[in-house]
Amino acid sequence: MDRAAVAKIENDLRGVLDFELKALGKALNADVRWLLGEDV
Repeated sequence: MDRAAVAKIENDLRGVLDFELKALGKALNADVRWLLGEDV
């Protein structure tokens, strides 16, 4: 995922696919549930 894609996600111009969410969690060392706003 490039910087432009991340910027679009941050600005609600693009959604996140399931495999991208998993990769973001790994890259950020964060639980996917936390990324989704759930209590972890």
